[in-house]
Amino acid sequence: GMHLATGGADTNARVWDLATDRCTATLKGHDEYVSSVAFSPDGMHLATGGADTNARVWDLATDRCTATLKGHDEYVSSVAFSPDGMHLATG
Repeated sequence: GMHLATGGADTNARVWDLATDRCTATLKGHDEYVSSVAFSPDGMHLATGGADTNARVWDLATDRCTATLKGHDEYVSSVAFSPDGMHLATG
């Protein structure tokens, strides 16, 4: 179905089912607000960027964080997967 991802000041990202208007996943792991979200091209992963200077990759089948990407000095304001889903750009 169709899904929407959101990030919030409560430090969580959420995935919503647009057919039912229900939250289907709450992804907890950032220490500060989540400023950016992006689905992978295959829809199996979600990337998030946060004010905690980290980007994270989530497996949407398990709702678990599979990677925490550290290295930014300031908040991560954008995340984007490459068209093949093999790379993640953060800024």
